[in-house]
Amino acid sequence: MIAYHTDLLRQIESATNTYFEQLCTYLEANGKYPDWNDDPSLCLWILTQRYRYKAGELGEEMINELNRIGFIWNIKEAEWYDKAFLVKKLLKEDQAAFFSGRSAKLFRWLDENITRLRNNALQPGKIPVMKEIETLLSAVNLPATVRDTPQRLKRECIWMANFNDLVEFRKANPTTWPRINTTDQTERRLATWCIEMRYLYKKNNLVKDWIAKLETIAFNLNGKNKRSKS
Repeated sequence: MIAYHTDLLRQIESATNTYFEQLCTYLEANGKYPDWNDDPSLCLWILTQRYRYKAGELGEEMINELNRIGFIWNIKEAEWYDKAFLVKKLLKEDQAAFFSGRSAKLFRWLDENITRLRNNALQPGKIPVMKEIETLLSAVNLPATVRDTPQRLKRECIWMANFNDLVEFRKANPTTWPRINTTDQTERRLATWCIEMRYLYKKNNLVKDWIAKLETIAFNLNGKNKRSKS
């Protein structure tokens, strides 16, 4: 086994330019770094570059080439971006899989990073990534029963779904806001939600980001919205 890895390392070292080109092609096609199931030799080459860079043994030319393509030198940082890529992919292509019990680790990762975003504790380069994920979450049709989902994330998804429904209601009814005394179930649900948002705001329990979003649609947090004059 040791001999196998030694031979593989020799092959990798003798084909650095080839692996660099393979990495460029892979990143362009997939938007993430390869894992060990995709391409073990390319993964080993990437790992070798990171260790050599940390040890001060990587040549300046290769450092410059890797920096040119935005290479992530820190393994933990690379893992963060790989998880972000996977979350985005699932939210775009397979929401059922994302909200299954198999995604518990991803939920925890997402929950932690949404919290960091709310607390202005994310690194600047990661903020646009999480903002994109937030946008994708806002379009999620949350299943009625979601197992193994952190409560905060459930709350976020449900809030965004209600907010989007309110935005669509306003587009269809630009001169009025949802009324509680109506036979339309959707409108009555939205009216109840609006009342809840005002109550939470009055008690200083409304998330700042939610306040900002409501203000973008001229939502009156202090009382009933006046009906627009036609």
